[in-house]
Amino acid sequence: MDTERRHFRLGIASHMAGPETPTLLARLHERDPALSIEVRLDNSHALLDAFDNGDLEAVIVGQEDDRRDGKDLGPEHFGWFAAPGFEWRAGDPLRMATLMPCCQVRNTAIQALDRNDIAWKEVFVGGGYAVMAAVSAGLAIGALACRLAPADTIEVGERFSLPALPPSRVMLHSTLTDPRSRDALRTIAAAYREHRSVRQATPQG
Repeated sequence: MDTERRHFRLGIASHMAGPETPTLLARLHERDPALSIEVRLDNSHALLDAFDNGDLEAVIVGQEDDRRDGKDLGPEHFGWFAAPGFEWRAGDPLRMATLMPCCQVRNTAIQALDRNDIAWKEVFVGGGYAVMAAVSAGLAIGALACRLAPADTIEVGERFSLPALPPSRVMLHSTLTDPRSRDALRTIAAAYREHRSVRQATPQG
């Protein structure tokens, strides 16, 4: 194995950094102990801009409508999640915990609510893990990837007659071609594909 130390800069969209991340990092280290790994979490647009500018060597992001390149790692399904005791009274705006305004998931969810004339208000805005904590705490509903929804939350789309959220695709972008880097990319792809199972939550009525 090539033992020359090398720096690998990887970007992961905040709403996609989930249970596979520790496995991914452990496998990268196991396959290449001399690899120094830098991971940046941000929204997909910012990561793609950094990738295009050469600041990142690989990124894992949601599929962009106007972008057709990248390696497809599989589907990402979304739902409306809340704490079991969360209540939404008729006539009140839907309390929402969201990612930052530039996040594609946030924008998709809000557009779906607006199209269906469902009043809403943001009561919490933060990063991926912070939004999950707010949802678990019962502060609000969150539009989350099903595989990332906290175990102490439930899918409430049917219960509250909320619109279905369209699925996306997880995409890996990289221009690396040397054998060592390609091996790292294969390790990343395998870790994500092994965690593609979708959480099946029973809506509570």
